[in-house]
Amino acid sequence: MDYTPYPASLNKDATWAALDRVKQKFMDRKALQTKFKNIQICVGVDGYIDSLYSLVAKRDSVDQFAIMPSMVDFGKKVNDTAGSSCNVERVLKKLIGGGFGPNIARALATLGAKIDLIGCVGKPDEVFTKSLPSTVSFYSLADPGATCALEFNDGKVMLTDFANINNVTWDLIKKKVGKDKLIDLFNKADAIGQGHWSLVPHLNEIWAAWIKEVFPSLKTKDRTFFVDPADMTKRSPQHIAEMMKQLEAINQIKGMKVVVSLNDKEAIQVTKAIPAAGKIDTFQDYYTAGEKMMKHFNINGLIIHHPQFATISTKKESWHVKEGYTTKPRFTTAAGDHFNGGALIALASGLFNLDEAIIIANACTAHFVRTGISPDLDLLGNFITKYKKYVDEDIDIIV
Repeated sequence: MDYTPYPASLNKDATWAALDRVKQKFMDRKALQTKFKNIQICVGVDGYIDSLYSLVAKRDSVDQFAIMPSMVDFGKKVNDTAGSSCNVERVLKKLIGGGFGPNIARALATLGAKIDLIGCVGKPDEVFTKSLPSTVSFYSLADPGATCALEFNDGKVMLTDFANINNVTWDLIKKKVGKDKLIDLFNKADAIGQGHWSLVPHLNEIWAAWIKEVFPSLKTKDRTFFVDPADMTKRSPQHIAEMMKQLEAINQIKGMKVVVSLNDKEAIQVTKAIPAAGKIDTFQDYYTAGEKMMKHFNINGLIIHHPQFATISTKKESWHVKEGYTTKPRFTTAAGDHFNGGALIALASGLFNLDEAIIIANACTAHFVRTGISPDLDLLGNFITKYKKYVDEDIDIIV
């Protein structure tokens, strides 16, 4: 049977032309490695202990069991038991330091970048120091939150305790890190990564304070201000509109280049909150959604990533790029953070065009969902060499 998960592309499909250029640039692996090792990125401000689980659908013995493949199966089991009770066995796949800051730090540092991580990481907790590369420097705000992630082939359910994250404010950052130290960290940074906006209640106020008290003290140079809002279900349209206003204000600061990265669900949430930005009614609307949204938002760039492809749009141009999609991902928690890490290091390096940056992002996340491993430069290069094979076939392992 033919494997055809991709809807018909529009004429701005940049996949193969961008892939050819990326392959050429990866031929000089040593030069890439040197460049990536000279990149400095500051990320934050969250942090969680992530426990990643599969759920058992049927168990024949201690060693023989079948996992629950679909969120639909889980939902049906819960729905069918309403009014009574049920037991669902969970099997631990991985215990790791998570959240936007730690996850993107892991992806970026494994590719070679030096990272300053400001977040809720405890003292830092051993789970962070052991699971992140030694090139990550920690600036702790509080103890971490906690997430129990239930992973399925078609997505994940994340059950999170946000108590410590809810208390992250500008006052706390000043107390734990210090304004002068923060200015120093931002000054040396080639890029600043921020997420997950929707899960950090005071982030709008924190950014507003930075606009007034921090950014005016920075030396002028080009810096990418990269933002992943995360699932905005809990946030009101007014909150989302305020977020975009803050980001537009940051984009007006000389040298700051704001790039917002949305997954497919989050793109719909933005368009529903801000109807003037367009709408997404059909699958193919994703191809043009970024282009339409950029006509409304005054930022430098907008990424929309779907499991099967991604788009990147500016005020002047827009491209879409196919991803090496698999119907049987082994790990999904932090997949988006690895996509963002690939995109951010490519943008911060200055070596890759925008469509090429999405190839790097797609390859980074595609490798991760198959292995649960953050790829280094060699693993990433090997995946890119066989990128077309992963697009053409449903391969759930690294070949």
